[in-house]
Amino acid sequence: MPEDLDVVINARCINWEVPVDCAVKAARSGLSSLDRTTNGMAYCKNCGLEFVVDGYSREHQSSTDSETGFKTEYGAVLKKSGKQRNREESFDRLSYLCNSVLDLEQSIAGKAASILRTLMDSGSAKGGRGFVVLEIVAAYAAARMSNQSIKLNEVIEGHRNWTTKEGDFKSIKSVSPKTVRRLMSDLQRRKVIPTARPSASDLIGSNKWCLDNLTDDTLSLAQEISKNGSGTPDSIAAAAILIACGDLRVIKPGSRFHKQKTGRENDGQKMTSAVAVQLFPGTSPRTVRKRLKDLRAAMGIQPISNPIQDGRKIRIKERLSEVVADLGGELDPDKPPFGITRKDVETLEAIKRL
Repeated sequence: MPEDLDVVINARCINWEVPVDCAVKAARSGLSSLDRTTNGMAYCKNCGLEFVVDGYSREHQSSTDSETGFKTEYGAVLKKSGKQRNREESFDRLSYLCNSVLDLEQSIAGKAASILRTLMDSGSAKGGRGFVVLEIVAAYAAARMSNQSIKLNEVIEGHRNWTTKEGDFKSIKSVSPKTVRRLMSDLQRRKVIPTARPSASDLIGSNKWCLDNLTDDTLSLAQEISKNGSGTPDSIAAAAILIACGDLRVIKPGSRFHKQKTGRENDGQKMTSAVAVQLFPGTSPRTVRKRLKDLRAAMGIQPISNPIQDGRKIRIKERLSEVVADLGGELDPDKPPFGITRKDVETLEAIKRL
């Protein structure tokens, strides 16, 4: 590929003294030992040194003398095939998905690009799937391999549109979750991509918020607690963080999880199940509550029961009885109204005053 030699001639090989047929030495001799791949990249076949090539094919114009039949070539037209353009757009879409939509670290985005290149080279886009399905698989697989808590459905829903490098907004065709799962199962069975199932301890140790806001002792305690759980690693990690934090006010003022309230909350707020689910979005609040119950039982922690005579509930019930009586009704004393709060009573009082 002589059109790529200019990129290589002035490069410095990492193994300059070792391979005699290095791409740099070969280029200086007018030869080439590059192995062209997708997305305008090329690699030395011997030392693995990476080069950025333009990805264009050159078509020369020509003219033929009608008398002599002599053909003369002149000029060169840079042209990309439809396959090259589609592949480059695919890598651009993947970069937008990882960086702008999923907010993954740059190293994870690079790993996703490497997985996408492997899937393209293996012919996984055949059968009418298209590159969009491969982009979703690459982003999800790279995130799970890097111990990130994420749901496949969230990746699919987030990959609906993208913004090009020129700033143009474009939509992406919808993808069926069934198609993505079927392809992932097939790729994992054929060992094209590894089966990534991180442990709860790995998820906690790789969570950026936990590393920035929790002490080493709290993190170690949460990782130790997670070893007692069974179920999905994301739900175990969220429940372990809840138990490890306990009454500690780990949510600092000004952070994205801090709620503006008055009183002692200005010094920080406690970890809640809602925050834990946001830290590990690969699970749901209901599943986290189940894991909390299982972990506490495994650790021998007895649940805190409400007192038999709760003065606050008695006062609420008395006020509710008065309001119901004024509205012409009667409250059965043997059937206490479960779930009634002070705000509900205030709403009834406001209705009574109308």
